[in-house]
This record gives sequence, structure tokens and C-alpha cells, in this order.
Amino acid sequence: MRSPIAPIYEFREKMMQMYAKHSLIAGLIVKFLAAFFMLLAINSKAGYVKELTALPITLLVSLVCCILPWGMITGIMCIVLLIHFMKISFIVALVALIIMIVMILINLIFAPGCQAVVFFVPMMFFLKLPFLLPLVLGLVAPVTVILPMLFGILLYFLMDYVNSMAGFLADVTDTAGMSARFIQLIDGLRTNRVFMILAVAFAVTVVIVYVIHRLSIDYAWLIAIAAGAVANLVLVLLGVASSSGNTADLTVVSVICSSIVSVLLAYVIQFMVFAVDYKQTEYAQCEDDEYYYYIKAVPKVRVAEKEYDKIDILTGDESKQESGEQESE
Repeated sequence: MRSPIAPIYEFREKMMQMYAKHSLIAGLIVKFLAAFFMLLAINSKAGYVKELTALPITLLVSLVCCILPWGMITGIMCIVLLIHFMKISFIVALVALIIMIVMILINLIFAPGCQAVVFFVPMMFFLKLPFLLPLVLGLVAPVTVILPMLFGILLYFLMDYVNSMAGFLADVTDTAGMSARFIQLIDGLRTNRVFMILAVAFAVTVVIVYVIHRLSIDYAWLIAIAAGAVANLVLVLLGVASSSGNTADLTVVSVICSSIVSVLLAYVIQFMVFAVDYKQTEYAQCEDDEYYYYIKAVPKVRVAEKEYDKIDILTGDESKQESGEQESE
């Protein structure tokens, strides 16, 4: 009997085959869309240079980014953000530059290949799905991805704070005014309760999802997503409840709704990346002179190809020839 979910697996197989066949084009499209939404996120919070926020310029930069490696895409995003900050204040651009230099050095040492995660953070906030990011990163990236993720949260809230305090942070010529603005900017980040809450919650979520999904238990990925989502939701809500500061951006309704949508999308991503059949799990044991080996084999879900009846179709000349042969017999 045909399974009712067989069409879903067939769709997954077709998507995987299509991606394998057109992997180069698919990679270019993914990079283009990622760069495009990263730029939209930057422009929405720090679009001070109007020429850079124009749609043709945004599309052009995204097209350039689609042929570049992820590390260079991150560098372009940093340059765009610095240009916007320079329009407001040299001090703001200087603070952002210091953060970026430290970020690049730490990422190169501890999380090479994960630099683009820094600007995935503002992109996910722009798409109103920030809680999806730690769930996905915990599944598909090493645990050191926490570092670029935290820098991404820091840059996002730097953009948010500069956006709300642009009038005060505007450029001044005297040293005293520049010092005051520098101190104000650092204090604004240091005392931001939402930044602290999300930084802790996202880091803990990544660790939980990463640890659980690597366990040798059935449905480890599904359990990891559920556990990570619950931990993230509890930590964020506890942080909001215990905070006496401004947490207007984290209302209970928005956090719950975003968490639910993020969990659903995380399960979709898990299905596309890691679909296995735990009912067909097999166990094997072997040994050598020094060790016993216990092997657990979980087959990937594969949909059998449909069998079609083969019908021989003869051309007009071939049919005449065959009929002539039959008559001669």
C-alpha cells in the first residue's frame, strides 16, 4: 500500500536531484539572495547613505557578491556598513571598525568558514525570524559558530542603537564631544538588556541543539530542535520577565509566534537535509585484537522510482516490413 507521505518524499528526491544537477546555479542564487537580504537588513537599520540604499545599487552589489566566496561577501557587508556609519559619525565608524577587526581575527582562529553568519543575524531579524538562526546553526555548523553569531548580534544592536540615537551621535569637531559620544555608544551597548538576553539565549540554544543532534539516539535531530526551541523560549521569556530595562522589542506574543514559525521551518530544513528511516535501523558488531566495534546503521529515506510499462512503437516502414514478414510466413 502506498504511504500517504510518499509524495512528500518524492518531492524531496526531485529537489535533491535538481540541486545536484544544477548545483553551480543554485549556489549562485543562494549567495545572491543572501547578499540581497543582508543589504536590505543593513539599509533598514543604517541606511544613511541614500545612494547605497537605492534598489539598482543593492541589486548590483548582490550580483557581484553571488560570484564571491562567503568570506569576501562578509567583507563587502562590513565596508557597506562602515560607509553608512561614516555618514553619521567618525566615532561610530571607529567603534564598528574595531568590532569588525576583532571579529575577523577571532573568526579566522576559532570559526573559519563561518564568517558570513555575522550578517545572517541582522538578515534574520529583518525577516522577523531571529529564533530560527540558533536552531539551524546548531544542526549544520560546528559549535564554534557561536562566536560569529554573537558578533552578529552585537553588530545588529549597534545598528539599532545608532539608528535610535543618530541625532546625538552626529559628528562633532571638539575632543570632549567625541569622547562623550564614544562613552555613550559603549554604554548603550553594555546596558542593552535585549542584547544580553538574546546573546545568552542563542548561545545556550546552539549548544543544546549541537549536543543533542549528535547523540546516537533515534530522532536525535527532531529532539534537538524541540529542546533547543523550548530552551530558547524559556530563557528569552525569563530574561524579559526579570528585566527592569527596556525590552519592548521582545513582547511575549512576538517571541512565541516567532518561535513557533522558527520551529516549523527548522523541521522543514531538517527534513530536506537529514531524512532517515529509524524503523529500518540495523546494528552490527565486530572486533579486532584490541577493540570491539558496535555499529548502528540508519538508512536514508529513498523513494523507489516508479516502474513504467515499456511499449514498443514502430515507424511506418518498420510496421510494413513486419507485416510483410508475417504474410510470407
